[in-house]
Amino acid sequence: MRSTYRVLAPLLCWWLVLFPISVATIWYAYDMSSVVNGGAYSLSEARTLVLQMSLITMTVLSLSAIPSMRLPQLKRRVSLFFSTAYLAAIPLFAYASWVFWWRERWTVQKGLSEFAAFGPVVGHVNAAFFAEFKFLSYVLFVLPIISIIAGLLSIMYARLVQPKPVAPSL
Repeated sequence: MRSTYRVLAPLLCWWLVLFPISVATIWYAYDMSSVVNGGAYSLSEARTLVLQMSLITMTVLSLSAIPSMRLPQLKRRVSLFFSTAYLAAIPLFAYASWVFWWRERWTVQKGLSEFAAFGPVVGHVNAAFFAEFKFLSYVLFVLPIISIIAGLLSIMYARLVQPKPVAPSL
């Protein structure tokens, strides 16, 4: 039970902190206010798409959460930060690469739906955020910001988990 708590509690905290940051980052990286004002989406549609993309991002990012929780043994905060940021960036970049690869493999013979062109299950969301050159916003803005925040969170987590030195009593 205790080992489950050691994994789930930090993961839940990670989600609680990173999810709103992910939502804000995606909203501003894709300039969704201008998209709504331009009439491409209604405000509720834009919010729904951003929440869905944030959920996808956080789910993919969770792949790196458990390995990065084992990193607090690193003594130097800088190496802990960069190790965690790197571990967070790998699955996010792999996801963006997969969507790009899927899109490049698509042909008309495979179908004209968003799911055929941008991947199964989340094709509609991927179409909104990866069509044309929009994938660059994800790779150049969302991925680094989320990775840096994950690195900072790992330093905070390490401070909480590491035992405090006890002063000898006289």
